[in-house]
Amino acid sequence: MLRLRSAQVSLILKNDFVKMKKKYIYTIISIIVFYLIISGNDCGEHGPSYNGKIQFVQTDENLISQNGGYFAVALYGSSNALYNERPIYYVSVKPVKSGDKYSADFSFSSLAVNSYYAAVVWIKSPYNAMDQKPVLGTYGCDIDINCQSFKQLNSSPVNFSAYGDTSKHVFYNIPRQ
Repeated sequence: MLRLRSAQVSLILKNDFVKMKKKYIYTIISIIVFYLIISGNDCGEHGPSYNGKIQFVQTDENLISQNGGYFAVALYGSSNALYNERPIYYVSVKPVKSGDKYSADFSFSSLAVNSYYAAVVWIKSPYNAMDQKPVLGTYGCDIDINCQSFKQLNSSPVNFSAYGDTSKHVFYNIPRQ
């Protein structure tokens, strides 16, 4: 009789274990599904997005295909930062020939909410954040070396001109140490 009770207890424990195992599996699956639903909708506000086109001027094929670096559209947090700070964001661009002109499209999306000023710079390879970068054109002033009224980005499209010849520049961006 004692054996029967022992078998019954063992069966009851097995059933409880199976029920508990199922409960944990359902809980884990529920947590995973909930996480997937939440992560698919980040519920956060997205910052500004900007796109535009750079028209490269005073350019020929030899200059546009220089080695040792690349063109980039850089975003700075103030107009003064164009001269002496590292960009907050930058995206490399590759000039494309259409007819006898070169241009490059660029895009920034979901940036942090901030004020931005844009410039086209030449970045040497390999990249060093502290290298001086020739600024080849700025939004609001294009290639005018006497202009100081840089425009803050407000909406897209952000179209402006820049030199395609990296030996020409509007000024240098020399990051502070």
